[in-house]
Amino acid sequence: MRELGNFSAAKGVDETFAEITALAEQCRFSDCSHSGEKGCAVAAAVEQGTLPADRYENYLKMTRESAFHEMSYHDKRKKDKQFAKHCKSVMKQKHRR
Repeated sequence: MRELGNFSAAKGVDETFAEITALAEQCRFSDCSHSGEKGCAVAAAVEQGTLPADRYENYLKMTRESAFHEMSYHDKRKKDKQFAKHCKSVMKQKHRR
């Protein structure tokens, strides 16, 4: 079903992962991405074992998917072009060796 997209899924992600949303309110910075910043309450809960690591990973995955589906067509094309340029440069370096 993911191929159809997670349109307007941000609210659903917050509701599904309510415990992570509550922890996020305790982070030191309001724009915390919960991926390694100092003072992150979510990362601390994972380290302490009060938040299962697999639940945290699922949260991160769903937020990335939600952000991708909310991107405009232009932004998706731009991202694809950047990835293609990166692949091309890697292949050039590989053939030089």
